[in-house]
Amino acid sequence: MTVRIAQVSDAHLSASRPFFAGNFERIAQDIRPRGFDFVLATGDLNLVGEQSEAELMHGIAQHAAIGPELMCVPGNHDVGNDPVRGGKGIATPERVARWNELAGPSAWVRDLPGWRLIAAAGTPRPVVTRLSDELLKSLAHPEVVTRLEKMGSQITPMAADEMDGFVARESSRWASVIRQQNIKPLS
Repeated sequence: MTVRIAQVSDAHLSASRPFFAGNFERIAQDIRPRGFDFVLATGDLNLVGEQSEAELMHGIAQHAAIGPELMCVPGNHDVGNDPVRGGKGIATPERVARWNELAGPSAWVRDLPGWRLIAAAGTPRPVVTRLSDELLKSLAHPEVVTRLEKMGSQITPMAADEMDGFVARESSRWASVIRQQNIKPLS
């Protein structure tokens, strides 16, 4: 059995600040007629969903309208930033509970023929390492890489520790740019 998944990320939708609505609608129009089994939204469905229940509901509803089924995980624009990273808009238990009520659980497991999709908050490091190692093993097969590239993916494999370093470097780099350019968040 073939399962077709449309994956969407970082739409940053907002009822009050519809900057990206046109882009998202073009994506939705492309996905709808293709017969996907479900849409997997991997964070930042919203622009300011962490600040407003109405905004959160708007982004979730727009994604769900693509159909036929929506599965999603929250991003920092949906529930707030990881408390360890600090800054404004920290993810609080209340914000995560609001997400869980409106969008479904923020951590879940979905079994499909030949696959298991996992969206688990607070996954223990040994599990993350094992998943990373298994993914790297898959990407060592040229036919897997070729197939992913034919679907438009750019393959840049990194082990979990390498990814941690990459994210830390990029976060530092872009934080510096934001400070130097005096970029302020939308209020």
